[in-house]
Amino acid sequence: MTAANGDEGMPLAPPVQSAIDRLAAVVRQAHKERRWGEIRLAVRDGLPYLLQTEFSERLGGRSRRDED
Repeated sequence: MTAANGDEGMPLAPPVQSAIDRLAAVVRQAHKERRWGEIRLAVRDGLPYLLQTEFSERLGGRSRRDED
């Protein structure tokens, strides 16, 4: 994967690439299970961190937050 700022040949730093890979895995799994939800990210020291994910049981279902 390369930087989204137009520098197509510029590889991302390994910690950034790792964070993107983890996020992509979460999104792929949610898509596979037909879930929708919310992903929260933060940036610390210039690096993205996956803070929290929250997905519904299935599309059209109620989210866990709605059940509280």
